[in-house]
Amino acid sequence: MTMWFYETPATVSDKLALLCSDRSASVVEQDERHLLCQRPVTGGKGILAQAVLGNSYSTSPQLMIRFAILKDRSASRVQASQWIEVQMASGQVRRTELNDRKQREELGNVLAAAGAHDLPPDMPAVTPPQGNSSSSPTP
Repeated sequence: MTMWFYETPATVSDKLALLCSDRSASVVEQDERHLLCQRPVTGGKGILAQAVLGNSYSTSPQLMIRFAILKDRSASRVQASQWIEVQMASGQVRRTELNDRKQREELGNVLAAAGAHDLPPDMPAVTPPQGNSSSSPTP
């Protein structure tokens, strides 16, 4: 998923770190070009993730979200990806990407609420054509 912010990468990094914190996620790594957040997966989703990815000896499932922040003309392009992971007792990390349409849409909505846009800043807005060809002219 890619979205644009009309601020500098450093400002966007701080804005996204606060967004993670506001949503009960921990900031694991941050600089002005990337951010990694994590939070435990709980409830029914956590139980299902534990059963599918891990076992009774693995760590609790964690939701991970990585943001790559790129300078793009007069804006910052943000690429986001998310996954759930567990670490097995042997140290092996198992993960599954969360990239279906619904999950991408939810992440896009969260970013939009934080001020992101789905079009690059230099792209002209599409305006509908003037007039309606299906209507007949008035006399």
